[in-house]
Amino acid sequence: MSDFTTLPDLAALRLGGMVLVANDEFFAPKENLLKPEAPVFDPDRYTDRGKEMDGWETRRRREPGHDWCIVRLGIPGIVRGVVVDTSFFRGNYPDRCSVEGAVVEEDDVTGAEWFDLVPESALEGDAVNRFDVASPLRVSHLRLNIVPDGGVARLRVHGEPLPDLRTLTDAGGRADLAASLSGGVVLDASDLFFSSPHNLIAPGDSHGMHDGWETRRRRGEGHDWVVIRLATETEIERIEVDTSNFKGNYPDTCSLDARVSPDDAADPESEQAELTEVYVRRGLDRELAATVAERLMAVDPLGSHVRDELGLQPGVLARPLQAAVVSAVSFAVGAALPLTLIVLAPIGARILVTALAALLLLALLGVVGARLGGAPAGRAALRVTAGGALAMALAALIGQLVGATGL
Repeated sequence: MSDFTTLPDLAALRLGGMVLVANDEFFAPKENLLKPEAPVFDPDRYTDRGKEMDGWETRRRREPGHDWCIVRLGIPGIVRGVVVDTSFFRGNYPDRCSVEGAVVEEDDVTGAEWFDLVPESALEGDAVNRFDVASPLRVSHLRLNIVPDGGVARLRVHGEPLPDLRTLTDAGGRADLAASLSGGVVLDASDLFFSSPHNLIAPGDSHGMHDGWETRRRRGEGHDWVVIRLATETEIERIEVDTSNFKGNYPDTCSLDARVSPDDAADPESEQAELTEVYVRRGLDRELAATVAERLMAVDPLGSHVRDELGLQPGVLARPLQAAVVSAVSFAVGAALPLTLIVLAPIGARILVTALAALLLLALLGVVGARLGGAPAGRAALRVTAGGALAMALAALIGQLVGATGL
């Protein structure tokens, strides 16, 4: 199974993939790109905007530039290949395309550092265009650029899953490490005649025989098999083999073997290549970046990846005690200043002056506290101000209930 299309589609809807945004959807919506079924063509189907196509299609571009859309992968991972399917787009397919990747949190692509996965390449119309990807970097989101405009029927993003297992474990620290959502991968199988073995580790219950792994009837000696790489080395506690929907064609028996494969151990060369790409994106020429990566890997490989690839540094980690002290001081000072204004303000305007002053001072003190604690200022100011506003609203409501509405 050396063809990259045998790897899971990281952008599959079933895994949580989604087209977040597109700059243009005039003729056909962006959501069609990730449909699991093959595209179809209905020669008689039209809308008030023209021929309805089963894909994403933009209007004709009259100015310089190109069209684009951004896709969130269902599972972050290392992309090994991209399929840009232009089936049934003949006179309206893009001339060229490119694909970029990034790692962002919570779908916020503002300020994302995009890097090339597929350089600008020619497309063929009404064809399945396949592009190998050599980048060793982890990707959570990608941007498909089409030049200058046109239609694409389907987009597939095949690769090796690399999720954050810490977010997938239960309260006891357990997880299904064979599941594709956890990073499990089908490496090989004896037979793929009726369906893909990737269905074995897909999320959710099976929807039918088509949604499992079925081999052709064996007429000779032997048996069928599938090899699955777990997300990480582990101690297996429980195994589930589900034959739902298979009635006259389920296996008679099954067995399971396990091993720790040295092929799955950390690859120093690949890790060094990842660090090299990080330094290239930061402005170093490739030769110097490779030298820096090599020397850092020789001294502190784990620390280098944690610091430079993941962006974690002990000096800027959150400090809970300092944050608690600063918050306490902020609220104390924030209460003292409005009390002073209550005394100085005219009686008729005390409530309004006090409320506005309290919110303003809370926001200011939240910013100061965030700067002292090394946290983002905007988020801290919003959190403190929103908390203060909610507290005042509750106090006013209680005052109304008990009849205390004045100062």
